[in-house]
Amino acid sequence: MANLCPTCHSDIGTDSTSTSGRIQGVQGTDSEGNPVPKWSNDPIFTKFGLNGSPYEGRDNIRVIHIKEIQTILQDLETELGITPQTAFSDIDIETKPARRHIIELRESTEKILNSLGLTLEDYFKTDSEGNDQPQNPKIAELGGNDPQDEWIDTNRGELYIHTDGSIGGTFTLPDSTTQQSPTLPSRIHIRAIHIEDLRHPIVVGIPAILVEAESGTLYKATKRGAVTFVDAELC
Repeated sequence: MANLCPTCHSDIGTDSTSTSGRIQGVQGTDSEGNPVPKWSNDPIFTKFGLNGSPYEGRDNIRVIHIKEIQTILQDLETELGITPQTAFSDIDIETKPARRHIIELRESTEKILNSLGLTLEDYFKTDSEGNDQPQNPKIAELGGNDPQDEWIDTNRGELYIHTDGSIGGTFTLPDSTTQQSPTLPSRIHIRAIHIEDLRHPIVVGIPAILVEAESGTLYKATKRGAVTFVDAELC
């Protein structure tokens, strides 16, 4: 059984408190080919122990934290055929993580969830196998619901500036509905919980066996969302 981050429920490997063990993929991959640990510096060390006493300290929010999430989400958007894809703002060693990076990642996540028929509540509570996990009690202390169903520190629809200088405040979901942007308020600095919120696993599909009621014929399929099955084939 994988060791999971108490906040984002991602695989943190077996050496999550040492510097050498907190690099994405340093322990190889899991049975699905995902890197172990899934993310660099996970769980994130904070002064007040967001992730529990073993993880008290200080991890600065760095470029790599944003880029890792951008890469995962971009790959998922491609896999699911989401168009147009989210135009992530460039980020490099000379570009500090900014509000727009967080907002873009949140919008991308919501597009993917919409495509899969999932909600933010589904996203925040499950691990990579689709199992419900206990919520970190710190979430409620930070103003989140239990179960969590919204990003921590969000002012839906608050305008923000895209990297190209245009003004954003809404975006379009794959089902063609318009959604208010999950904007990180202008007065709020990026902190650990904003990164952890974006690191939850997204379950694209769970293997399932379907039984035809009348004939008893068995089918292999992939379950997406609550009631959608795709890629069905005879067993």
